Amino acid sequence: MHEFVISEKDYIKFNIYHQWGAPEQRYKRIGFPILLTLIFLLSFIDKEFEKTNIMDYTMPIACVVIAFVFLPFLVKSGIRLGVKKRLMREENQGFIGKRTIEIGENSFKIITKYTDTTFKWKSINRIAENKDQFLIYVSETSTYIIPIASFENMEEYEKFKKLVFSHYEKSH
Repeated sequence: MHEFVISEKDYIKFNIYHQWGAPEQRYKRIGFPILLTLIFLLSFIDKEFEKTNIMDYTMPIACVVIAFVFLPFLVKSGIRLGVKKRLMREENQGFIGKRTIEIGENSFKIITKYTDTTFKWKSINRIAENKDQFLIYVSETSTYIIPIASFENMEEYEKFKKLVFSHYEKSH
């Protein structure tokens, strides 16, 4: 059994990871800036370079700079704002707060103020982690977040992680 608290900050970090930082989101981080760069380059194919002035380059260069430098900041800020708005709604109060996870041989249980839910290990879609969180995905849209900082030390976290992975691997 492990008790932990999900804060607004934890929930925001997860959403930023899931929507922007996760490996499967690579196309968002790389694809859009590359697309803008290609548009920038294509805009010069038809021009005679001798007849262009510096002002012709300003807008395309600005778009590329925005794509590579400011896009990550803008996307992450938008995610933060959206999560904060969602958490303010009364029906979403269960997303943050105290939790307990109980690990069993055939299942794991998440207990909150509002719910007591048991999942069989084979129902887990996948398990992931980032630098701050251990994530148990029970579907593509439902994830249980366990902050790594909620463990007394890294040794305790590694024991927990090993236990979860061993049950997950046996069932898949």
